[in-house]
Amino acid sequence: MIHWLHLPSAIVPDNWFDANGVWSGSATILPDGQIIMLYTGSTDKNVQVQNLAYPANLFDPLLLDWVKYFGNPVLIPPPGIHPKDFRDPTTAWVNRDGKWRVAIGSKVNSTGIALVYETTNFTSFELLDGVMHAVPGTGMWECVDFYPVSTSDANGLDTSFNGPGIKHVLKVSLDDEKKDYYAIGTYDPVNNKWTPDNPEMDVGIGLRVDYGVYYASKTFYDQNKQRRISWSWIGETDNGRRRDELLKVRASVQVTDSVPVVLVQTIPRTVVFDKKTGSNILQWPVEEVERLRLNVTEFHGVELGPGSVVPLNIGSATQLDIVATFEVDKAALEATTEADVGHTCSTTGAISRGTLGPFGLLVLADESLSELTPVYFYISKDIDGSYKTFFCSDERRSSKASSVDKRVYGGTVPVLEGEKFSMRLLVDHSIVESFAQGGRTVITSQIYPTRAIDGAVIAVNGKFPGPTLNVTTNYNVIVNVTNKLDEDLLITWSYLQSLIVAFGYKTSEQIKNIKVIAVNGKFPGPTLNVTTNYNVIVNVTNKLDEDLLITWPGVQMRRAAWQDGVLGTNCPIPPMWNWTYQFQVKDQVGSFLYFPSLNFQRAAGGYGSFVISNKNEVLLPFNAPDADIFIMIGDWYT
Repeated sequence: MIHWLHLPSAIVPDNWFDANGVWSGSATILPDGQIIMLYTGSTDKNVQVQNLAYPANLFDPLLLDWVKYFGNPVLIPPPGIHPKDFRDPTTAWVNRDGKWRVAIGSKVNSTGIALVYETTNFTSFELLDGVMHAVPGTGMWECVDFYPVSTSDANGLDTSFNGPGIKHVLKVSLDDEKKDYYAIGTYDPVNNKWTPDNPEMDVGIGLRVDYGVYYASKTFYDQNKQRRISWSWIGETDNGRRRDELLKVRASVQVTDSVPVVLVQTIPRTVVFDKKTGSNILQWPVEEVERLRLNVTEFHGVELGPGSVVPLNIGSATQLDIVATFEVDKAALEATTEADVGHTCSTTGAISRGTLGPFGLLVLADESLSELTPVYFYISKDIDGSYKTFFCSDERRSSKASSVDKRVYGGTVPVLEGEKFSMRLLVDHSIVESFAQGGRTVITSQIYPTRAIDGAVIAVNGKFPGPTLNVTTNYNVIVNVTNKLDEDLLITWSYLQSLIVAFGYKTSEQIKNIKVIAVNGKFPGPTLNVTTNYNVIVNVTNKLDEDLLITWPGVQMRRAAWQDGVLGTNCPIPPMWNWTYQFQVKDQVGSFLYFPSLNFQRAAGGYGSFVISNKNEVLLPFNAPDADIFIMIGDWYT
């Protein structure tokens, strides 16, 4: 769920029924092991229809090739639905009568609706009477998601599960607002009706899935680990970035009116029912994220006074996994006479000062605090003495760049009796994902600091002593970073053709320029110096005019032997693409090398030395050498 390979597009617009776009869809695994994909296609007439596809080879573990059903489209907009308001089928669920159902988002005037179709073969469908649910004033519903949650079990449930102790979550993406909402309720399969537990918190007017730049989320059921996993787009917030820069660093680019919109994915999250509140879902980073943790630094019992800012000595802070817990003095809280009924995240932000906040963390902060991003709690007290807790992320001082959209995001979060105030932050360069109270409220931010690239501090404006912080440095291997730790090596290589002057020519007329393959402009390439059991992470950009593969002969790779760079187990890196090698060297020491394995590229260069040293606590049966001297001997092909 963390390390991914870039594969060819599975389904592309190449027929009249999807000529103007292959849009959102969902896969369903049938009881016999077959897999079907329903997706929205925009036809050559810009009509939204639903199409069917299935894998060409079920024995292919990557499902690289898909076949479109010859009878597509299998669904067209029903009467009364606008041709452009009919999209994004859900994963199908099976009813007790053995028939499958699929929900599709739409609208009637300004009322958002979820239509449900029934089928036995996924090629012919029947529209069920009425709608499963509708909410006036919410507009078009995109990317509808519908799934069960257990009110007693912490495991996720298959989409078709229903019965006692089960609630159903209805989630919609509002096209008008570009925000994701959800509500928890009860599904009546006989009448095909979903009813929210609390009509005042209905879908589209109540709880947000995420209060930041988060849209078009989708869940699926992981049957291997019995969990439901959600992920989503993170919208681009820098409208001033050049198109070529966007194409280099982001995973998905859409162009609207010549303005590039760049989208990345959130860290995958597990989703469960909040048994304590009974009215929320809990979202939490998947457990695989913890494998990225390296060194852990803990701070306990830090005394914080009003207005205090405490720097955390954790080194580079551009990639972090931070867990912070704040304990509030309940007596001091109840004795407070101050009331600030009008406080919200968006109206006041982190500049608001009160007895009850803000308190939290400043991330991506420079030394002078001229750039910073506060993620904080604020306790608002009403005139009747009741409390409301806000969880916010204030981006207004996150960057000095004028082209970046900088706002304050957030919402309320329930903090129950006996609970401490807790937050977890995942910081990855320009992305900050913030989780409050175990994931009851979540905020995703995309920021672009120009100076604040290293700092993390605790900031508290109310006197709440006794915080405990567990700060874990966390490297995300997909991005290019500089190694500042002692257990990982993270580097970036660029392979390109270069010219060198050959030795042995005595006059300027005899000087011969030889074309070679250089690594980061060097020939031979840079030496890799690692220690036994290091995690080696190398992001390789291929700037050659042909495919590239790097092999590491003799290096024993723990958990990733297939990355040895041999055609057949490793897909080549196409020209002008990049790919990240990531493996752990085993219990070995010695001098090795790396080189390109395709064609005759090795004869032209692209190679270098690879040194694995022993750990200090592991003694060698000989004296340590003063140095390693590498001599590369080979034939030139001209």
